[in-house]
Amino acid sequence: MTSTIVDSKIFGDMFSDAAMRQVWSDENRTAKYLDIERALAKVQGELGLIPKEAADEIVKNCELSQIDWVKLKAKTEQIGYPIIAVVNQINANCRDKLGEYCHWGATTQDITDTAAVLQIKEALALVEADLKDISASLAHLAKPTAILPSLAAAICSKPRPLPSATKWPVFWRVLSATAIVCSSSNLVCWWGSLAGPRALCPL
Repeated sequence: MTSTIVDSKIFGDMFSDAAMRQVWSDENRTAKYLDIERALAKVQGELGLIPKEAADEIVKNCELSQIDWVKLKAKTEQIGYPIIAVVNQINANCRDKLGEYCHWGATTQDITDTAAVLQIKEALALVEADLKDISASLAHLAKPTAILPSLAAAICSKPRPLPSATKWPVFWRVLSATAIVCSSSNLVCWWGSLAGPRALCPL
């Protein structure tokens, strides 16, 4: 049973598609949490902020295949968000309590927000690809339909026929401007807590 239009078996592909649904899936979100914790441990180990042995052990155990989804669901329902539940599982999978260095110095919000931006980056890449396809289709249609009449109207005025050639450039410019705004290269992440230093990093 589905509860939203994007999950509907009937309407789902009218408002989304499989690739976009995968971007916002529980699996991909959790994978992003693991990617961030893995990268954090690796860099902290290289900088000597945590023991190199601990960093290597954490990196080895930041794998989606090791996640117990039943436990993750139960813990998330208990505390209200999944980050701690993910960190607890990484910690439990590490030997000799080396997993206690996982998430060192980070906040829940750091991981949550960075993961969300990484998902947005993937989503925008799909949007950019669709916009390019639409632009290419418009360019393909522009020449053979240039002299065909098309109705143009404004508020409180009667529709008037205009050549279709006058409309295609407008559509193309709007799509091009939208593609620039949606560019995934414009994304940054915010790292830090209210009580500590902060960093703004390009993604």
